[in-house]
Amino acid sequence: MNGENRHVPLHRVDKYLLRVDCRETPMHTASLNVYRLPPGAPCDFMRRLLQDLQGQPVTAAPFNYRLTTQRRSRVWEVLDPGAVDLGYHVRHSAVPQPGTNEQLAALIARLHSNPLDYSRPLWEFHLIEGLASGRFASYLKMHHALADGGAVIKLITGVMSTDPHDKSSPPPWATAAPLRDAAPTPAAARHGRDTHATARATLLGTLWRTAKAYYAHSDRGLIAPYSAPRSIINGPVGKARRYAICGFDLQRIKALGGAAGCTVNDVLLTMAAGALRRYLLDHDALPARSLHAMVPVALPREPGDTLGNDVAGIYVALGTEIADVKARLAVIQESAAKGKEVLLAMRTENIRRFINIIGTQLAYDQMHAIGNPPHLMYNLLVSNVPGPRETLYFHGAQVEALYPCSVLFQGYPLNITARGYGNRINVGIVGACGSLPDFERIAPCLEEALTELEETFR
Repeated sequence: MNGENRHVPLHRVDKYLLRVDCRETPMHTASLNVYRLPPGAPCDFMRRLLQDLQGQPVTAAPFNYRLTTQRRSRVWEVLDPGAVDLGYHVRHSAVPQPGTNEQLAALIARLHSNPLDYSRPLWEFHLIEGLASGRFASYLKMHHALADGGAVIKLITGVMSTDPHDKSSPPPWATAAPLRDAAPTPAAARHGRDTHATARATLLGTLWRTAKAYYAHSDRGLIAPYSAPRSIINGPVGKARRYAICGFDLQRIKALGGAAGCTVNDVLLTMAAGALRRYLLDHDALPARSLHAMVPVALPREPGDTLGNDVAGIYVALGTEIADVKARLAVIQESAAKGKEVLLAMRTENIRRFINIIGTQLAYDQMHAIGNPPHLMYNLLVSNVPGPRETLYFHGAQVEALYPCSVLFQGYPLNITARGYGNRINVGIVGACGSLPDFERIAPCLEEALTELEETFR
C-alpha cells in the first residue's frame, strides 16, 4: 500500500461526530451480544476463546483505522497489522456468578461511560463471563465516526456461522468488512429524470413546508425539528450512563401490526410512546403537547464506501398527550408517513443539504455543550436497526440475543434502540445517569405498553 492510499477521508457526518465528542457525550456506539456455551464446552472454553481472539492480528477496516491529520484535514490512517495492540483492544470482563441481565446491564453502563483512546484505533471488544444458565456475552464498542449502528451489527454478525459445528469463526478485525445493504433510495435519486432546477425547487419547497410546520407548532402531520415540548427527559448529560435491556417476540409484534393495520416500526414507536406516557404520568410530568421522536433513516452509499455514517432523520409526534391508544397510533402513523414522504421526495444530495441546514443549531448546541438548548430539536431518538433472521453461532456458541447500545447528545439524555434477531426484537435503552428519575421503570413500561396495545386491538 503506497502513501497516498494509506489514508481514508471522513464523511461530513463523521467529522461532526468527532467534533462533538467529549467526556460527557462520547460518540461511540456498541453491540452487546449474549451467547449460550456450546454443549459439552470445556471448563476453559472462555480462556481459549480469549487467547484465540487476542492472537489474530488486525487486518480489516475499520479496526485498523487511527485518526490522524494530513494536509490540515483529519483522516483515517490505515495501520499495519502489528501496529494494533490487541492486548489493549480485546479485554476480559466478568459479572459475579450467577450473573443476571441486570448485572450485565450495569457492567455495560460502566463500560459505555468510558471514552475511547484517540491515540489508538477507536474500538474495544470485551469478552464477559459469569452469566447464569451457561451464558456469556461480548461487548463491541466503536466510535460512531467509524460505523453506525447498522454497520456495527454487520461487522459483528458477518463473521458468525449458521453451522453450530463451525468452530473457526474469525473475529471481525481479522475479516474483510461485509458489504453494506442497499439503503432505501429517495424517489428523485432513483429516477434521475428531474433537472437541477426541479431538484432545487424541491429542496426549497421542503424547507418552506418545514418552516410552516415549525411556526404552526403542530403535533399532527409533518413535524418540524426544534418544535418539541419541554420535558423531564431532556436536560444536561453527564459522564455516567445507565443501561437497560429487554426483548419481545417478533411474531407477537407482527400479529399486532396486522390487527392494527400498521407496520412493525409503527408498533415499536407506539410502544415507546405508551411507555413514555406511563413513565411521565408516574412522575406527574406529562407535557400538554406530544413528545417528538427523531427516527434515523439510512441514505444510499456508494459501492466500496468506507463504513462511517450517512443518515438522515424524520420527526415523529408520539401522541403522548392522548389517552386513547388508537388515536395515538393514528397520530404516529400520520407524522411518520408525512416525514418520509417529504424527505424521500428529494435527491440524496439535497437530503444532505437539508440536513446541513436544519442541523446547524444542533451542531452549535453540541459543540458548546448546551445542556438546556433554547429549542429542542426532538425529545428522544427512537431507532429500529434490522438484524439477521437466521440463528447464528460464534465458535460453536449460539447467539441468544443482540442488543444495541447507542449514543447520547447533550440535552437529550434518553435513547431507545431496537434490533431484530431471529424471531425476537431486542431493545437497548441508554440513559444519562442522574438525568432520568427511576430509569429502571422505562423497560417494564415498554412491556406494559405492548400489552395495552394488544388489549386495544384484540
